[in-house]
Amino acid sequence: MFARKGQLTCFSVIIAFFLIAMAALSLTFGFSLLETENFESFVESDHGGFFVCDDPYKRNGYLYLPKNYHYLSWIPFYDDFFNSDDPLGAVYPHDTKQRVDIASKRLESQFLADAPHMWMSDLVEYVELKNIQDISPQNQTKLRHAEKRISFLNGKRVLMIADSVDRYILQYFCSELGLEADFGNKRHTIANCFVPQLNFTIYHWHLASYFSYRPSWWWQKTMDKVAFEERYETIFKPTLSKVEGATGKPDVILFQSGLWDQVSFLKMADAELASNKKLQAELKTINRQMTWSEIRLYSSRWKQFIHHIRGIFGDDVHLVYRSLTPHKESDDRDLMIYDMDRIGRYFSNKMGIEVFEWARLVTGFSSMWRDQVHISQGPLSWLYQNMLLSLVFRAAGGVEVQGNITRWPSEFQQRHHGIDPWFECHQNYVQNILR
Repeated sequence: MFARKGQLTCFSVIIAFFLIAMAALSLTFGFSLLETENFESFVESDHGGFFVCDDPYKRNGYLYLPKNYHYLSWIPFYDDFFNSDDPLGAVYPHDTKQRVDIASKRLESQFLADAPHMWMSDLVEYVELKNIQDISPQNQTKLRHAEKRISFLNGKRVLMIADSVDRYILQYFCSELGLEADFGNKRHTIANCFVPQLNFTIYHWHLASYFSYRPSWWWQKTMDKVAFEERYETIFKPTLSKVEGATGKPDVILFQSGLWDQVSFLKMADAELASNKKLQAELKTINRQMTWSEIRLYSSRWKQFIHHIRGIFGDDVHLVYRSLTPHKESDDRDLMIYDMDRIGRYFSNKMGIEVFEWARLVTGFSSMWRDQVHISQGPLSWLYQNMLLSLVFRAAGGVEVQGNITRWPSEFQQRHHGIDPWFECHQNYVQNILR
């Protein structure tokens, strides 16, 4: 009995120390034991040490849009927002002599401090300073600081396997840096943006839907290959040595297919259901859900695509599913897109793939679309580019928590050479996809 009591006392002491440690970490990193989302992001690294897995773009928040979009911020919601003081207009009972302010767009500094780092600002500054021929001592100092912040991009490779929505982002990325994107010799094939100052390149392989063959009715008459297996062998494979870079694989692969699949299913119904006019009219319209047979076809090819990419680059390649964006005028024409995106999210969770939540953050800003499917260069593309660079930062070993850089990639490489930092938080992010 006394032994049992001693064991319980010892156990209680251990629990007490654990809770004290959690409290200290909550002060350091800004997470709460009572907040499930954050507590589950507290992990132990395989190579020693504890830290918080905190992707601010996966959190709910607010897109702060000043007049100059280069200063925009995604404001993720943390405990400091939940626990903030009530504004005067929310106080009850209300003092009728007190004017209620609903017009202010100025954010309190405490919330701006929570915003993730804007890597594009650093990159633009670095490239501009690097291009100055007769640089002043003052600018040399700025250049050294900018280079220190952005050096993790040196030699890195990002691969987009997607459609023209992402290709436009690549084009805008080059434009922000005063560079020209290379679109190859033929539309809907390959493209890249090369940043010579850092030997950093974003590549784009055009994914022409998940269809497994080229139908006779295919609307892109100059497109010979449709299935990704065939496009890889004839179009993409010749670029493989450039895409792989020094590590033998891209540092991040961002992929998606949805808009082309939607058009393909509609064109297929129009071309192949002519004998049944009623069914043809029903299924060739964009304002509908996917049929169950379309769900099954799309799902199977989604999985086959992942197996194919992992067969090329290895099972440990950093794959990220880019959530699907709706049309500019979003209504029931997007029902198929939402069906496909739900499949993408579910299969990402099942197959160990993370999700790039850009679509969730930009949906509704229809005035910032250039046409029905493509984003204009501006706030939304700038947000995408910052989110993408934050993935490269993490893949290189960087850690950011609630707007603070808690580990630079160079620090990780010095201490843990040969270890892939991507997988420190990977499982955590995959498990939380469906929440």
